Amino acid sequence: MGIAGLITGAQWALDVDGSVWLGIGRWLVVAVGLAGAGYALLASARWVVGLVETWSGRGMPKWPSWRKR
Repeated sequence: MGIAGLITGAQWALDVDGSVWLGIGRWLVVAVGLAGAGYALLASARWVVGLVETWSGRGMPKWPSWRKR
């Protein structure tokens, strides 16, 4: 879905009917959207890493000894 959005955004930015400033403005909007999506991906990855560190470290109890074989 993200790739489809990227393709759609690029097509939208290229369809300016010869107006240079409209093209620049649209490409700026596409760039800001990509930067926002990239930051959201980075923030989500950092959150997951923090969650896994909490689970593997001090946050979650260990398995009961009878389950180890």
